[in-house]
Amino acid sequence: MENDNSNSIESLLNTLWEKIRQAGDTISVLREDNRMLSMKLEEANRELLKARTTLEELQQSGTTTFPLFDMNGGKSFSNDEVEKLKTQVKNLLAIVNTHLE
Repeated sequence: MENDNSNSIESLLNTLWEKIRQAGDTISVLREDNRMLSMKLEEANRELLKARTTLEELQQSGTTTFPLFDMNGGKSFSNDEVEKLKTQVKNLLAIVNTHLE
């Protein structure tokens, strides 16, 4: 009887030890995942800041034409096209912000 109890206790301790080891492995994986996600978030924040800065510069410049050319190398964007692009950029920034929060 005592031998059965001792085997049972040993089995329980082995099971407990295995679960503790698995938990440690899981914690290590989660820490690495967290580190990678933090790096991605920092990069996304840098890109967002860069996009906001560019948008602010465009808004402050008040230029009448956008200084990009089409594939044929001649025609710049009209004022309406610039406004549409600004609206699209603002919408994209709003979407990015909601995903970052």
